[in-house]
Amino acid sequence: MRWYNQINAVSATTSDVMPTNNFENISFELLCSGHTSGSGTLTVLGSNDGINFTAIAFVNPSVANTNAQNITRVTSIVANSNGAVLGCLENSFKFECIKFTLTYLTDGVYSLIVHADKKST
Repeated sequence: MRWYNQINAVSATTSDVMPTNNFENISFELLCSGHTSGSGTLTVLGSNDGINFTAIAFVNPSVANTNAQNITRVTSIVANSNGAVLGCLENSFKFECIKFTLTYLTDGVYSLIVHADKKST
């Protein structure tokens, strides 16, 4: 199953609420194009009632760790050039739904692609 959320930022944009209770292996990619300066910051918000959302930490797979280190969790990822940045939720996170907030400074067109696998029963 794939969700596509197109975000074309003006100064701050929030995605649609996405139900996640029947999905696992949730990952997302923030794409930036037309960038000359500034940055776009993406945060993930989780909720169990679909009304009250709180920022949550997620895994940044782009950060290299040694075997002795724990997984690196972050509260946001930043796109500050043309290209893509990635993030993913751990399957131990159990939220009814999530949404994404993008805040950008200066310029650029931002798109968000979210991938989630339907849980097997």
